[in-house]
Amino acid sequence: MDLVKIEMENLAADQLIEPDALIEGGDHVVGELDMAMRRLYTLGLLYVKETVDTTGHLVVAQSNARTELESRAIEYQRKAELLRGLFWLSLNDQFELWTRPSVGVRRGWKVVWSDVEKRPGVLLRDLFG
Repeated sequence: MDLVKIEMENLAADQLIEPDALIEGGDHVVGELDMAMRRLYTLGLLYVKETVDTTGHLVVAQSNARTELESRAIEYQRKAELLRGLFWLSLNDQFELWTRPSVGVRRGWKVVWSDVEKRPGVLLRDLFG
């Protein structure tokens, strides 16, 4: 956890990746993410990006570099999954959304719950609301 904390603290405000999804009909705004949660959200997305980038490099890598790339891709994927889980656990706990059918984060760092189950959407939105 110390490594995650250090990585989060090293993210500057201008490095944060804000959700681009707009508030939709049926969304109920319950609050806004604090800076720690914004950093956790961003760090998770950065690891998703690293996973995708590293996996892309695997396609063209020489056989002697493949093992290292495969190892890094797995590392990044597991870190992304862990951060995603930690983010959603923390969000549900902080805003007491455990019983809501669908929870998300929208543009402006707005935390919402919705009356309807999430519809299929863009990969990153599915991963991080």
